[in-house]
Amino acid sequence: MSSFMNSDESLPGHATKFIFPLDILLLIVRDLEPKDILSLNQCSKALAFLTNSRAVWHTVLHAYLIASHIPIPPLPPLRALSSLSDAELKSLVRRAFLLRRNWTSARPRRTRDIAQPPVLAHCTPAGLSLVPGRGSRYSVFLFTVGGPISTLASWTGPKHLLQCIDVGTPGALAAAPVTVASRSFTHPVYFAVNEVREGPVMLAAASAERDVMMTYILGLAPRASEHTNSTHIHHIADFVTLAEYPTKGIPMLLSGDILAVGDQEGNVWLHDTMTGKMLYELRDPHAPHMNETVCVVLLRDTVVTIGPSTIKLFNLPTPLGSPPSSPVVPHPDAMMTGHSSSSTNTIVLPAVEHRWRWRIDSIRAYPQIHAYAPSSAFSDKGHYPPINIFIRFGSWYPWPINMLYHFVLAPSSAAHTQSPNLALIEPPPIPSLDLAHEHPHLHPGTTTTSTESVSYVFPPVILRYTHSPIELFAVVDTAVGPYGTALFTDSLSDLDTGPVAIGREEWQRVAGTMLYRGDDRRQANANGSGVPQVETTMVFGELPRPGANLIAMDEETGRIAIAWKDGSISVWDYMPDE
Repeated sequence: MSSFMNSDESLPGHATKFIFPLDILLLIVRDLEPKDILSLNQCSKALAFLTNSRAVWHTVLHAYLIASHIPIPPLPPLRALSSLSDAELKSLVRRAFLLRRNWTSARPRRTRDIAQPPVLAHCTPAGLSLVPGRGSRYSVFLFTVGGPISTLASWTGPKHLLQCIDVGTPGALAAAPVTVASRSFTHPVYFAVNEVREGPVMLAAASAERDVMMTYILGLAPRASEHTNSTHIHHIADFVTLAEYPTKGIPMLLSGDILAVGDQEGNVWLHDTMTGKMLYELRDPHAPHMNETVCVVLLRDTVVTIGPSTIKLFNLPTPLGSPPSSPVVPHPDAMMTGHSSSSTNTIVLPAVEHRWRWRIDSIRAYPQIHAYAPSSAFSDKGHYPPINIFIRFGSWYPWPINMLYHFVLAPSSAAHTQSPNLALIEPPPIPSLDLAHEHPHLHPGTTTTSTESVSYVFPPVILRYTHSPIELFAVVDTAVGPYGTALFTDSLSDLDTGPVAIGREEWQRVAGTMLYRGDDRRQANANGSGVPQVETTMVFGELPRPGANLIAMDEETGRIAIAWKDGSISVWDYMPDE
């Protein structure tokens, strides 16, 4: 390994002699595009060994894929990166680049299409999520029975149905989806899928049974979790209840041992997932008022809650997952009702708060993290990931505006080292509602900060916007992933003119945009002017019927799930064949 070669082998007509140690070549590889590395075997026989060298592909994996925030496809079951052979590592890197090229193209090529018919008559989708890990094969759907009053009056079946469906591993031959678990409820249900990839807990579901909000920690039966390509489960089993306890809100986020629940007034509670013990109450100082939390970002010592009115940051007295350094004195009114009297919680007020300038129609947020990078969520204080926020603002009219805006909440430790793209930018004027009369103590667009140090720079800054037209009364949805993809549905006819637009009336589009392109080395200088950037879009599908109600995605597998208004499900795969 100390020396590379001493060879005269080269292309015909070239008598170049290579004498390089391997460590020098690995430094050179860092500056090469992956396609250039693959073409080295055409340069000389001596250089051809690089295309099969584990050291080279290990360098590409870390210096290009992980550093550029490119998702890595799922590994074989029970395998780790360190256990992959040279050929397997090379194949993994190649699949990652092929998926990235297809996923970010103007019109990604669909490699597999899976359809699931409606499971109930007169049902509409109420929730949709792709389950991370566990073979990347499970999807969770929630259906609610609707329809005419005459139909509902005579309906004797379940009113709300939660299902887990096996749609197969990415890249496998198309097969009919199989329902592996199901549970029915009589009252509305809310759920959150576990962000931790492995373990017995799959999701948390909550329903107001007997006038008490009960939260159920659910997993799959062993026979469902051991399902393989060669076997099919024809009997639909119930979810396994691992724990249940009352909560004051609905599940907003489930991340391993921590469950975050929220109410319609902006308050959030952090529970121990399995015991139900309340750890912290993140209190909205302006409650009671309607300020429902939509998104929760959970870090080890920081929690960011985002709603249609405000975005708030909370500093936790004791980092999650760490033993307390000193006894915590509970608030006298912070006793958790309906649970063990020995369980107490600490009330935490926001360290910083920002009120959105305009009324928000929809909002999604996710921290920019990589599954194989050092964990930002549970690292030492000071290492925080940027948080991408994707917003569609409302207007004076009953419909929202035809623009989607990308905001970023940047870590304060990098506030002085960010690129010019993160400079504070005044957003372009858009139709808005002045909410000052509703809350005169906090003017729209203002930021309130306590004396505590905060881990993020407030307020969030706008980076770019995307044109996204919506027809009157159209149902649309958005999703944001950890690798910078924003997925959305909108109307198609407004993008065309003349006869083409007339022929596409009521058509719907499933599209996306990259909020972050770490693999584009020109991006750092692309927008140095400090002006919001108009982003290009990827069109995943153009639909002649406006029936896509909910969307979800998994960037690592190149998979999109769509829940249609008639209760049917579609799963689109974009993982290219090797």
